[in-house]
Amino acid sequence: MQRRFANIAGIFVFTLTLMACSGGSANQGGGGGRGNANAAEANPLIPVSTAKSESRDIAATIQATGSMTADETSDVAPKTAGRISNVGVNVGAFVSVGSVIAKIDERDARLQLISAQASVKRARVSVSQAEARLGLSSKSRFNASTIPEVRVAAANYEQVLAEQKHAEANEKRYRSLTESGDVAMITYETFRTTRDTARARSNAAKQTLEAALNTARQSNQAIAAAQADVESAQNQVAEANQAIADTVFRAPFSDS
Repeated sequence: MQRRFANIAGIFVFTLTLMACSGGSANQGGGGGRGNANAAEANPLIPVSTAKSESRDIAATIQATGSMTADETSDVAPKTAGRISNVGVNVGAFVSVGSVIAKIDERDARLQLISAQASVKRARVSVSQAEARLGLSSKSRFNASTIPEVRVAAANYEQVLAEQKHAEANEKRYRSLTESGDVAMITYETFRTTRDTARARSNAAKQTLEAALNTARQSNQAIAAAQADVESAQNQVAEANQAIADTVFRAPFSDS
């Protein structure tokens, strides 16, 4: 509070009473006494009070009617609904930025977190199982030709296809011999039947290979789907953790 200093000076008032004298020694007699009496009645003496000068503080105050307004205001509201479980400060208490003001019951958020963490584990197990069906490791890249079932089917198809080519070559040679009369028809029919059987086996082996490839691709898609489930469950874990963090009210700024 600023102060100002006021000097109060004692004022000395002097009253000078002039007495009029008539000009002549003869007038200083009885006539002079009457003049003094008349002057005293016309100019009465005034009493004067004196005091020593001194300095002192005078409060500079302003009296007014109004309302107080804070420099900073904030409406603190929770980001999640729930029941208040704890209040960390009292009304009118001084707080610093980040101080815990209140807390919402976090039990529901904790249950959501546990459920999300369990979903992550299940999704990872599904990924491992899908990879195991294909003989892949967690860091392997999918290649259909390296899948065991596909490799077996492909090897079988190649073998049957070679047998088919050999049977077709025999059928063609014995057909020519039959037409020239060097080989009996019944002998040719045996090689023709062998050729037809080889062709049927070749078609069956080709279908088996294609089925193995389709199964491998579907299994790979199952891995991708399981990995997506893992990511989704991890997002749920992050959301549950955020929900737990949102149960805490904190002061947005300090009171100073």
